[in-house]
Amino acid sequence: MLQAIRGNDFSQFDAALRTAKEMPYPEITLALVGELPRLTPDKQQVVIQILAERGDVIALPAVTTAISAGNKSVRLAAIRALSRFGNPAPSSELRQAMRDPDKDIARAAQESFAALPGSEINEAVLAMISSSDSAQRLTGMELATRRRMDSALPILYKITT
Repeated sequence: MLQAIRGNDFSQFDAALRTAKEMPYPEITLALVGELPRLTPDKQQVVIQILAERGDVIALPAVTTAISAGNKSVRLAAIRALSRFGNPAPSSELRQAMRDPDKDIARAAQESFAALPGSEINEAVLAMISSSDSAQRLTGMELATRRRMDSALPILYKITT
């Protein structure tokens, strides 16, 4: 499988990843994570997508690392993949990415952050709304709307009156 992932034949690469997607063993996840930094950006994007589809949390650190390193397409793939893990652990990395000067990165991070589950994410959104930084406050308001957070209504009312 690793030879096919490393090779130049796209059909073998595709077949290896389709097979990896179907095999629930953590060893497969670890093998993909180990290969990730050695791959071209095009291959990294696809492997990140497969890791997200597998949903194995042992891949989370590698995908999270890809948010801040590498080319833009890899960063975007990693940001978009994080919400698919259903784990709020990378929320601080996504919050950092929401401040990225690249609007595509910032928007993707905001979308991924909005999709993360958990009360700690809601608390982070409420903290953004209460921030003295107007950009943070606006982002928090947008996130509260996307997450349909009734708990934000008292704070929003207080800000607007």
